[in-house]
Amino acid sequence: YVVNYEFRDSVEVITEWVPKVKDAGADIIIALTHLGSWQDKEGNITGEAADLCAVDGVDAVISAHTHQSVSGLVNDKPLVQAYKYGRSFAKLTFIFDENNRLVSAEPFLDHLYARADTLKDDTNMLAIYRKIEEEVKPISEKVLGKTTVDLDHDRYAGPSLLGEWTCEIMKDAAGVQIGMTNGGGLRCPIPAGEITIGKLYEVMPFDNTLYTMKLSGADVKANIEHGILNEDIGWVQISGVRAVYNPEAEAGNRITSMVLEDGTPIEMDKYYTVVTNDFMFTGGDKYNFENSIDSLDTFIPIRDAMMEAVEKAGVISPVKQNWLSEEKVGKLYVVQVGDSLWEIAQKFGTTVEKILACNEIANSRLIRPGQEILIPTD
Repeated sequence: YVVNYEFRDSVEVITEWVPKVKDAGADIIIALTHLGSWQDKEGNITGEAADLCAVDGVDAVISAHTHQSVSGLVNDKPLVQAYKYGRSFAKLTFIFDENNRLVSAEPFLDHLYARADTLKDDTNMLAIYRKIEEEVKPISEKVLGKTTVDLDHDRYAGPSLLGEWTCEIMKDAAGVQIGMTNGGGLRCPIPAGEITIGKLYEVMPFDNTLYTMKLSGADVKANIEHGILNEDIGWVQISGVRAVYNPEAEAGNRITSMVLEDGTPIEMDKYYTVVTNDFMFTGGDKYNFENSIDSLDTFIPIRDAMMEAVEKAGVISPVKQNWLSEEKVGKLYVVQVGDSLWEIAQKFGTTVEKILACNEIANSRLIRPGQEILIPTD
């Protein structure tokens, strides 16, 4: 629990401080913050940091937290965020007249990672890094187990095997029905091979903990909906609940069906046991668990649960369960005696490859009379 600190609205606080800073003699005011921001393809900037640009007296804002590349103007005031981990460099240029009055201000973002080959190491910093690296090697290089498959992950690409595996571990560790985590909390995939402590720290560098609760079906749906096709934060990752969505539907109303692992339909007014991470529970990435009951921070780091699961299993071979999947549109066909997929494809004017993908059939020869398959209509 946090004591002796008051968490206030950022706009309210900076509005109070602007006149104090001006009275102290400041010519301009730059808000150096850890408030988040996003910038879309059209250059529009949103987020808490952007809200500060509406405050009179604030001349520029430096943003953070959301690990985004942001450089632009909000209310004619520059706002920048330099991506993450020193991979970009943001610059604000101010021009004053002879009376020390601000004439113009411009933002600039240099993507250092795109020209890494032109950068030189700082010898002092490199020496410090190498020293610490050697000190932690006995821990970071300890092998916990191995995976026989690649655990892929890209927060913006969709539900991933790494995401499902992580949620399954969370669900089992908490002893609940449903697990969910934010795609942005998983920072890199795990390639097939040995899994070390260091690799799991790369995957989850944050000390996020397991947060359990009871959540209504309506709120389970709302939170999953929030993480579908969300270009700002990426995809939600889930397990224990099978949700099917229509990508063409409007945001917030995409899920067409939702059932538990045993096939029981999720009821909107019924409560289910759920685990997420403390970041999401407290509103991170704008997820909303305010209506939950019996909520509890277990203070068990998710990374520790992952380590324990790998070490206990020794060898893992996760299989994608597609807990969150796109609704398949097509015609239902019942396989007849003597049918082959090639003949069925010819009959409906499609391809064997499309039928295989639509039905997740691994072997085109393994179909049987009476089997129902979906014929894609696109």
